[in-house]
Amino acid sequence: EHSACLIEGGECFTWGNAAGGRLGLGSCLTDGEQLSPKRVIIDVAELRVLRSVSCGSQHSALITQDGRLLTFGTGWFGRLGNGERDNEYVPKLVEMPNTVKEVHCATYHTCIVDSTDRLWVCGRDSALCRDAQNHVLRPILFEPFNQPGEERCVRSLAAIEQHTLVAAYCLSKKDTIELWVWGKNDRGQLGLPPATAPVIDMPWRLQIPELEEMEERGHMDIDIAQVATGLHHSMCMAITTDSKGNRQPLVYSWGSCGSGRLGFEQGTEDKLQMLQIREMHKGKVSERTQTTGVKHLRIYPPVRVANRWKKGQKDGTHHVAAEKPESIDKESAKWIDCQQKLFEELPDCKTKALQDQERKAEKTCKNQLDFICQLWNKPSSGSEVSEYTLRQLRKDIEVEYLRTLNALQMSGSGDGPQMEKLQWVKTDIDVKKRLLKFEELLWILQQQPVYMASLSEILRKNSVEDEEHQIFRRACERIFHDLHEPRTLHLCKATLKLIMESELDLGRLLTDLFDPIKSHVTFLITQMATHPAFVDGIAFPILNPEDETSLMS
Repeated sequence: EHSACLIEGGECFTWGNAAGGRLGLGSCLTDGEQLSPKRVIIDVAELRVLRSVSCGSQHSALITQDGRLLTFGTGWFGRLGNGERDNEYVPKLVEMPNTVKEVHCATYHTCIVDSTDRLWVCGRDSALCRDAQNHVLRPILFEPFNQPGEERCVRSLAAIEQHTLVAAYCLSKKDTIELWVWGKNDRGQLGLPPATAPVIDMPWRLQIPELEEMEERGHMDIDIAQVATGLHHSMCMAITTDSKGNRQPLVYSWGSCGSGRLGFEQGTEDKLQMLQIREMHKGKVSERTQTTGVKHLRIYPPVRVANRWKKGQKDGTHHVAAEKPESIDKESAKWIDCQQKLFEELPDCKTKALQDQERKAEKTCKNQLDFICQLWNKPSSGSEVSEYTLRQLRKDIEVEYLRTLNALQMSGSGDGPQMEKLQWVKTDIDVKKRLLKFEELLWILQQQPVYMASLSEILRKNSVEDEEHQIFRRACERIFHDLHEPRTLHLCKATLKLIMESELDLGRLLTDLFDPIKSHVTFLITQMATHPAFVDGIAFPILNPEDETSLMS
């Protein structure tokens, strides 16, 4: 229920069920689930570079780059090999006399292969061919493989749950590889009938009838190169070498064949019934099968898995794909037909399909990159809009801005950048900051007449004697104090225009328009007429007694 991986650099990451400390993430995470990979905590710096990891059902093991062993997780039966039965929540060093080459974690025991290929074990008694209550808390040499004159070394090992398979050779006969099994055999996963041997409590040398027949015929060297096992089935790979030096790999499987896990081809007449297994040797006990249902069988002893693949031919550096079987193109909705198609599809066909997909993806990406590059370059026609067009517009705007500064005689004053090039000059950062302030100020000034006119309209609804009227008039006097300034004069005129329009819209009687006491228009006109800037142009012609058209004549 948990997983682990090593990344480049030798760090280990784990995730999944955290019960018992099997993830090695510290005492803060001893239960529940870790949904995403997290780095395993290793306190000692020289132990942090790892080269191998193995996961059991409730514990895990690591091998450092220099061949030292670390374990963590549930410690029942001494499976961690540190001399205790307590749980370990972070990796702890296991003392070993030799450097470690491999480690395999099962459910209740751990198998360790050292640099000399000797087998060391620790954990539960029944999984290690020992007497009851004789658990192993620290790694020891596997006793059945350590008998005087019969010492055996490991070529390949597989362990899971409560059973173990080992391809081993005797030190006195290094050229002969033997297949040894022991432990739980409830589904025939050790190659013997479970009815007669549900548990194998001592190592049993498993014979493969077909390989024995080859040896009897002679002129054939046989080497069991690798073993593998699952909960209910096992497999091995043997390599045969004839007198001419030709090597051929053979795969054998045995145990429960549910869901097609053994890789056997079903009978053509009744595909959901028993597997068709041929008897391979004469005068001996025939191969035994036991049905456990329509789809589930138990196969023992080991039977060879038929090769349903072909070797690819090479032509220079390219592979020539083999011809695709016709059955693959036939449409079918049956599950068994889909599985058959997967088996029949040739490796070369899969490679060719992947290469075609890769070429299509590469072409699509190239077209997209070319399109992006074209947006940056100058378009072929003037009507197309691209990044080039936007860059030119930006240049034109900045050039026009700099020309305006030059026309206002500001280009050399320090308030704006100098026009070094007519085509392209970047605006100074200080000028851009000032422009933002000018824009904000301009917006405020543009809204000022509207605000004053709206305020005037509201105040006219109140009594003239209210203090708000006096405050409004004093504010107007201060805002429009300097009418010599053109900007102030324009704002004053704009305010006056808006207030006049408002009073004209709200006036009901002619006598209400521009009342000398109530009207703000009269007040503003009076302020403008009596201002020094307009005395000669407005007030003096009206009040001049010498002028016949004035009010004083």
